[in-house]
Amino acid sequence: MRDVDNCPAVSNADQEDTDGDGVGDVCDSCANDPVNDPDNDGLCGNIDNCPTVSMPIKWIQIVTELVMPAMYAHMTLKMM
Repeated sequence: MRDVDNCPAVSNADQEDTDGDGVGDVCDSCANDPVNDPDNDGLCGNIDNCPTVSMPIKWIQIVTELVMPAMYAHMTLKMM
């Protein structure tokens, strides 16, 4: 049993802390990232393709939803 509650604002009897950062999973916005989004761009380091350089989610959405489809719109898939 822990001496200190790792998530005092939310009930979490098991005190689970998957990434070992001292913050209980129920309170941890990045439960699988021990440094909790090191570049502060809104993406947890364990899923961020560039965890040390900030690229806000808004820009990621613009690139993936607008720029990339436009770049490849002229291409057609040829079956072999």
